[in-house]
Amino acid sequence: MSGVAGRTLVLVRHSESAPRADRPPSTWSLTERGRALARATAPRIGAHGPVLCASSPEPKAAETAGVIADALGIEIRIVADLREHARDAAPFFEAPAAFRAAVLDMLSRPAEVVLGEESARQAESRFGAALEELMSSSTGSVAAITHGTVMALWLAPRLERPPARIWTELGWCGFAAVAWPSGAPREWFAGA
Repeated sequence: MSGVAGRTLVLVRHSESAPRADRPPSTWSLTERGRALARATAPRIGAHGPVLCASSPEPKAAETAGVIADALGIEIRIVADLREHARDAAPFFEAPAAFRAAVLDMLSRPAEVVLGEESARQAESRFGAALEELMSSSTGSVAAITHGTVMALWLAPRLERPPARIWTELGWCGFAAVAWPSGAPREWFAGA
């Protein structure tokens, strides 16, 4: 690809994971369906020409990245600060509606530590800095496998949509492809 203007950053939400009440969310792994969804989504991500698959270190993201990178024949790089909003100390939510309400509350009060150990603003700042470093150290387009809330926070001003709306619409292996460095939208795929 010639020049920076043609580069694309594809932010991908990890695939379906298996929640466990006895373990923090940062340790959860993919389900079999999650691996299948990642395989099915890989060609669509590949259409953006990534030369690298960066990943959060969390197993659900790293496993998703492994499936996608294998399908596309590209290298994987683990990037610590692509991890999810820090919330391992938060309670386990048995009911999906309770989890949804807690995340939406966190997104609506970005300066406060509402859920877990990090405010939305802190998470977005950490995540944005990691993307800047990743893209400055890469020479082509990149697929970054990460998590819903940090994606929604970073994408909101670029997609001109509230982070809560992005988060609620983003399914497993959903992604947003944006031009780098402008952040101009190229493709939105809601996922499963």
